[in-house]
This record gives sequence, C-alpha cells and structure tokens, in this order.
Amino acid sequence: YRLGFLPNQLDPERGRRIEQTSSIGPLRRLGDLCEATRGLGPGVRPRQHRDRGDVPLLSARLIRNGRIATDQVDSWVEPSAGQLLQAGDVVIRTIASPGSRIQAAEVYEDDLPMIAGRHVLVLRPGSELLPAERRVLIHFIRTRRFSEQLVSHHANLMQIPTAELADVLVPVPNTDFLSAFQTVESALEDFEQWRNEAEALLESSLDSDDLEDARQQLIGSSNLSRQRADAARQLDDLDHRVITRFPLPVAHRWRLAVAERDGPSPLRSVLHAQEVLLAYLSIMTLTAAAVENVNIGHLKNVRDRLNKRRSGMMLSDWRAILYEAATAKAFRRLPKNHPFVEVCDFFRDPDVCEASDRLAELRNDSAHLREYGPGELETILHTAWSDLKLLFLAAEFATEYPLARVLETRWDSFEGRNNVTYRHLAGDNPIVPRKVMSVTSCTVETDGLYLLDSSRQPHLLRPWMIGTDCPDCGHWSTFHPDRFRDGKFYYKSLEHGHTKPMHSSIDRELARIGLLD
Repeated sequence: YRLGFLPNQLDPERGRRIEQTSSIGPLRRLGDLCEATRGLGPGVRPRQHRDRGDVPLLSARLIRNGRIATDQVDSWVEPSAGQLLQAGDVVIRTIASPGSRIQAAEVYEDDLPMIAGRHVLVLRPGSELLPAERRVLIHFIRTRRFSEQLVSHHANLMQIPTAELADVLVPVPNTDFLSAFQTVESALEDFEQWRNEAEALLESSLDSDDLEDARQQLIGSSNLSRQRADAARQLDDLDHRVITRFPLPVAHRWRLAVAERDGPSPLRSVLHAQEVLLAYLSIMTLTAAAVENVNIGHLKNVRDRLNKRRSGMMLSDWRAILYEAATAKAFRRLPKNHPFVEVCDFFRDPDVCEASDRLAELRNDSAHLREYGPGELETILHTAWSDLKLLFLAAEFATEYPLARVLETRWDSFEGRNNVTYRHLAGDNPIVPRKVMSVTSCTVETDGLYLLDSSRQPHLLRPWMIGTDCPDCGHWSTFHPDRFRDGKFYYKSLEHGHTKPMHSSIDRELARIGLLD
C-alpha cells in the first residue's frame, strides 16, 4: 500500500489537525488497539437464497449511518465460509469514493450470527478498550479527521488497504470527554425511545381493533408527549435555563432582573445581575487558582484597600480577577482537565469583554448620577439586556459544576469513604431536594459551601463564599467578603445585598489566604 508522499501529507494544517485530536485523549495507532481482519475473499460465492444452516453475509452496502441494516440482507453463506462476527466488533466499509468519510458500525448481539463480506474490514478491539471508548472510536472513524489520514483516499484509490488503516492515529478519550460523550448518548437513547413510543401510539390509534378505546388512549397519552416536547423547547429559552440550572445566587439575580423589566428600575437590576455573575465566576477562579497555588496579582490591591479600611470588593475587582485569569501565563499553563479551567476562557472572548465593558460603563454612569431621557433609556436598556444575555451564555459552563451546601457527613474509616448529604443549589430557590454522594475526603465540613468539579470532588469555597442565614431578612443566602465597618469585617449577600458582621475567626481565615495582614 506504500504510495510515497502526496502533497496532502506534507500539509502543515493536516499535521496540526492530527495533533489537535490529542485534546480528546492520547493518540494511539488503530492497529495497536484493534485486531484487523478482512472479510471473505473473492473465491467465496454467496447464495441469493438461504439454505438451511446458512449465515447472513454482511455486505459493504449494509453499513451506513453508523448502523447495520440487517433487515436488508440479501445473501448468505455457509458458517464455515469465514470467521463469525462477535458482539463488539467494529465493521468498516473499505470501498469508498476518494475524499468521502468512512462508513463504520458496531456489531450488536441482535445482529448475529453474521459473516463479513468481501469489502468489509473487521476491527476486534482489545480488552483494554471500554465499551464507551469503543463507541467513541466508531464515531471518530466516521469523521473527516480520520479519513484525511488515509493516503489511498487522496490517491484516488477505491479500496482502502488494511495495513494503512492500522497506521491511522486515533484518540483514546480522557475521563472528561468520555463522561460528556456518555451523557449525550444517554440523551439520544431517551429521545429515540420517546419517538418510538409516539410512533407506536399513532399507529395503534388508526389500526386498533377497538378504535374508540384507541381514541381515548391517544388523547390521554398525547399529554405526556406534549409535555416532553414543551420541556425540551423550554431548554432553548435562556430564561428557563438560568432560573433552573444556574447556581443559586446567579439565578436569583437573573429572576429579579426579569421581574423588573417593566418595573421602576429595570436597568439597575440588569447591572446587579452582571455584578453577581462576575463575582461568582471570580470566586470560581480563586478556587481554581488555590488548587495549583497560582498567585493572583490583583489581590494585592484588594488587600491594601481592606487593611487601610478604605473599601471592600467591587465590580472592578471581579473584572480584574477574571481578566488576569484570561491573560496571565500561570493560568494559560493549567492543564485542560484542571478543575473549573473553563472560567479562564471567559474573558478571552473579545465579545464578552466588550459586553462587560459596556455594562460596567453604565454602572459608573449610574453611580455618578448620570441620567437618561425616556427615549434614550429604552435603547440603553435593550442593549444592556443583550449584553447581559451574552455574558450568561458564555458562562453556561458554570452549570456543570454544582454549588453544594453540605448538610451532613458520615466518614467510614474502614472503607475510606465519606457519605455526604447535600443540596445542589441550582436555580433561583435554595429549597431543593437532598442528595447523597460518596467522596474520599474526610475533611468535608457540615454546612460548608463547596464547588464540585467534573469528577465530583468537592472544593471548599470558604472564606470566599459562605452560606448562612441573613440577619436582616432571615433568608438563607450566600455571602462574599465585603469590607470593614465599625471595627468588624462584613460579608455581603450575593442574592439581596444585605450585609452580615462576621466572627473574628473570619479575620484569621482571610489572613491565611492573604486578603488581610
């Protein structure tokens, strides 16, 4: 199959795309992961009519769109004609138009027995590949990144040599990618099941022996189908996603801004929603930095102001922390699987930066008593809402990291596990069901606030964020460090802005993280 070098092989862009695939996971030769065998040779003549004991023949045309069309088998062979396929095998159509994508599918138990035909390559994955990794492999084989590695595909050869396929580099997915992949797979299975149920309901409503009963069943069961569709459509609405999936303080401020759209101070609510979002993301940044002991230079300015009793945390501080995370070399060197690493990308998007700049300017105008006429205010409010939505869309990664309020812990010394009861504070209401998780850490604190990373390991937010009852309104709320007043250090609620004086022990904790002398 050696065809020499083609111009495409020397294209730097091609090499870059191959190397870029390693972001999914480490690259391996396909031949090192799977045993490759060809289907039946040209000497075997299949039968067009099935004799007793014959086995269906898998011809290349039956492999399409990631599936095997077993209902369209039209040829059979004796079981001794070749090697029987096994569940878990990956079959590839080796004859294809130059430049087209490769057709591949997984063999399932329901497809058997079956023997691969002449233009079919069989890949038998080794035991080291998990079932989910095998499914990722099948999807990758069907991509352009896979086919562009094939020399024969660019040399206008119709047949893909087996040895060439073995040399193709494929990714073995890392844990984060595999988890996300399985989540999408699970959703796809649910959608397919619901579609099948709906189709069966429609067919039975017209072809039942008792049409009156079928009519009643259609009317009754259609409610569930409609509710499923309505729920799915709601997820396309940013309002619904924020108030049901975003972390509590952020979702609460968004709901207030939505409620004030036609109220007396709609612009102020939009600006508050932006500030709380940036504060929350900054606290996530500070938590991510603590994992690797990454220094955040801007905290020196905050420390100087706090120690001189001048002022507390401000919008400009939250923005500066996020900007430093987006630009500092220390953050750029963080590995892709680092906890909450996506927050470092937030201000790397110039559109997000510009939207935040415009909202910050509006906040400064409001603080300096700059007023707008009715006509101008309507235009400004429309632009402000557009900018706020852009920020929230860019921050949707925060929904993947649960904000957890720990209620109870039970440490098992023999098992080395901690059973933690907690509330996942997602949405605009702190009253949510209890959940239980098992972690290896014995230091999880009761009534502490934690961020859970992608592997569901807890990261303590104190002293940057605490959860407690508000002395002013009595509601349980989340608080962040604010300022000194009357000789005491105060925390401020992210949800409603009320302040709470803290015990002197908080001073020691803030000193430990370098915020106080």
